[in-house]
Amino acid sequence: MKVEGPADYALVDIIDAEGNVVLATEGKIVTDGDEHYTFTKGTIESVLPWSAEEPNLYTLRVVLMTEGGKPLEYSVLKVGFKSVTIENGILKLNGKRLIFKGVNRHEFDALRGRAITREDMIKDIKNFKKNNINAVRTCHYPNQSTWYRLCDEYGIYMIDETNLETHGSWSYSGEGPYHFPIPGSDEKWTDAVITRCDNMVRRDRNHAAIVLWSLGNECHGGENFLKMHDHIKEIDPLRPVHYEGVCHDPSSQKATDVESLMYPHTDTIRERLSSHIEKPFMLCEYMHSMGNSTGGMKLYTDLADEFEQYSGGFIWDYIDQGVYKDGEGSPLCYGGDFKDRPNDGAFSGDGIMFANRTDSPKVPEVKQLYAPVKLNVDLTNITIENKFAFKNLEDYYVRFVVSSADGIVFEREIEIPGKDCVPGCSCIINTGFDKELPDEKDYVITAFLCEKNKTPWADAGHEVCFAEKTVFADINERAKTDRNFRMFKHTADSFKGKGVSTDNFKVQFGLYNAGPRELKFGNKEYFEAAPKPVFSRAATDNDLGAGSDKKAALWHASTLFQTCKLSAYNVGVDVATAVYDFNSCIDPRIWVRVTYEAFSSDVLKINYKYRGLEGLPELPLLGLEFKLDKALENVRYFGRGPEENYIDRNNGYRTGVYKTTVSENLTPYLRTQECGNRTGVRWIELTEESGEGLCFAIEKGVADVSFLPNSAYELENAGHIYELPKKNFTWLRILAANSGIGGDDSWGTPVHAEFKPDPSKDHEITIVIKKI
Repeated sequence: MKVEGPADYALVDIIDAEGNVVLATEGKIVTDGDEHYTFTKGTIESVLPWSAEEPNLYTLRVVLMTEGGKPLEYSVLKVGFKSVTIENGILKLNGKRLIFKGVNRHEFDALRGRAITREDMIKDIKNFKKNNINAVRTCHYPNQSTWYRLCDEYGIYMIDETNLETHGSWSYSGEGPYHFPIPGSDEKWTDAVITRCDNMVRRDRNHAAIVLWSLGNECHGGENFLKMHDHIKEIDPLRPVHYEGVCHDPSSQKATDVESLMYPHTDTIRERLSSHIEKPFMLCEYMHSMGNSTGGMKLYTDLADEFEQYSGGFIWDYIDQGVYKDGEGSPLCYGGDFKDRPNDGAFSGDGIMFANRTDSPKVPEVKQLYAPVKLNVDLTNITIENKFAFKNLEDYYVRFVVSSADGIVFEREIEIPGKDCVPGCSCIINTGFDKELPDEKDYVITAFLCEKNKTPWADAGHEVCFAEKTVFADINERAKTDRNFRMFKHTADSFKGKGVSTDNFKVQFGLYNAGPRELKFGNKEYFEAAPKPVFSRAATDNDLGAGSDKKAALWHASTLFQTCKLSAYNVGVDVATAVYDFNSCIDPRIWVRVTYEAFSSDVLKINYKYRGLEGLPELPLLGLEFKLDKALENVRYFGRGPEENYIDRNNGYRTGVYKTTVSENLTPYLRTQECGNRTGVRWIELTEESGEGLCFAIEKGVADVSFLPNSAYELENAGHIYELPKKNFTWLRILAANSGIGGDDSWGTPVHAEFKPDPSKDHEITIVIKKI
């Protein structure tokens, strides 16, 4: 402890959370040159260690005294006790393996820029805890001291990063006229960079939350980083040092105690970890969450179960850096919106949170995949795997629910044998459910892990994570078609179409316009155009970065330009059938058949078949688009939700019945793009304010469905939501196959192959439409 002034000795107390003095000692001031130091020693019995799971803090109280006993100054500091070690290449905290479930976080506010408030910080940190985020990297500079105190208090692991980035001074290839890494090994920079890391460590080293120091961001390598590393170790030998930049300069490897990479693919990580590297391995940046992103995250989080040396990673990043154009509540803007040139466009819109500090649809995926407990469920048992490092599960319970589309069938709260379910162990509990589920209905079996007690960030009952199992009937109950053999009335045929009707249902099939020219339920016409095969979507930021929009040019053009012919038409006693064949005008080999069956029970069934073809480029999606009356605004569906989700980002979204609106489903990404999808949809209802409308049910299995107030082409051509035209139609897409959205990075990596439709395979889906 450094002391400046006339003090003669110091009193030091350490007080626990209950107010008990657990250490009391004093030391005489010893003069050493021009500086004064006092050294006090003592032992705390049965100290409670600090961790993000159990952020035990003590109060350190120091009083400087004169020889006569007069107090000169009081200083109070919250402190925690922990150890950070590296053993056999494994990063450990208090002797247990440490896995970062982290985010990078800029100090940012859409109104005040870097000048964030304590209220902003508390909102952020509570959101961390509610969504199972246990770590933060202060990219790329030390933060306000309040943030460190909050991380100490709430329990968040920190990588504290030196204010140093020189990304523009070097090239990844290591060649070219712009490759002159700063600070490199240039001694002119040595004092400056040493001062920067020295200031950071001396200011922040008493914070329990800090587990690693970082030398900066994307500055390449060089002797100066070795000097920074060694300097920090002199000041604080107890914490490891991190620096990712040495991956570009192998001669600087000793500047970091952990191996760190940005945005590697999982096969690269697997290869490195399988080669028995000596250091712990972490991702200081991964999952670039720009726009509609964070797909494929599970491929990364699963690595923690494969490799002990894998220490997790930090998502890029926490919050969009968009700014209000004209004050709070005005449109959020990005590069170029203020006529600034040059700019990086919407590249700063890469947070899991929107710039106004509301959750984006990416958050539930992060919450589920970062959960400290893993559940598996069936009707009889729930398996609980405790992945905490230090906590048993006595503060949690399980809520078990069996539900159908009609509501809850069975619900029970179940105690966990918490003291037996210790870290690293599993336990199995019985659900108590002993009934048979009728075969003709769809069911969802769900287990939720819930907090027993109120916490500083959430109320009692807060859901930490969940597991579910769906049991679907062979044929969707809502897709069943009654065959009551009412006689059709034939509508007047003309050169443009032919059709049938009942008292409450009328359909006329067009000869030239690719489907029903008229479709009435009662006196209402809901179809603004015939359903149309679609193959493309508005490009996401990741699509643009990977060039997938250009690779899919064939499919974009094929959506716009198709030929169609009525191949067959037949009217039976109670069903009229029309078959349409579609071909792409760009590549006529691309073929889709759409078969309509109009039943006299006032039901329309549509079967969509795509014929697979070898040698075609990557395919965004396959299915039907319905251009519907804009009055169909209210939505109720049975599928994954409540937020939008995609095949590579649907682990955190539960299957159930959800209500929303078409307008609310337009996700406010900083740059408009593909959005609003739901996976695992069994049926969807679209209704007017009166409650009347249509139900679209998937006959077998499930589908991807989106419902939006704007078409894909309107989304594609707008840069901001406020540029979109007002709602003129309700756009419904029901897809036989849909691509994920990706997230490894936003500048070259496409959606993983396993999350993309295969154009060489056949795809089929059957949709049944009924009046509500």
